Amino acid sequence: MGARSSLGRDSLPAAARVLERFAVLPYDRALCAKWAEVTIAAQARGRRIDCADAWIAATALISGAPLITHNHDDYLGVPGLVLISHG
Repeated sequence: MGARSSLGRDSLPAAARVLERFAVLPYDRALCAKWAEVTIAAQARGRRIDCADAWIAATALISGAPLITHNHDDYLGVPGLVLISHG
C-alpha cells in the first residue's frame, strides 16, 4: 500500500533513489518518549502540535540537530528545539 497506492509501482525505484540522498534515522524507545514529551509540552502551553510535527521535532532533539523549516510557527514552544527559519 502506501507508496504503491499513491505513486504507482513504477515510482518506487525513483523514490528509492531520492531517499539515498538523505540520512534515515532509526526510531527507538528514546525517540518515542521524546515524541510524547514534545506533545505533552505543547499541550501544557496551550498549543496544538500536529502528530507528524511532533515526530519531526522529537527526531531533531534526539539527534541534536537544528530543525530547518518554512513553518516556524508549527514548532514554537518546543523546549530545547533549535529552529532555523527558511522562507
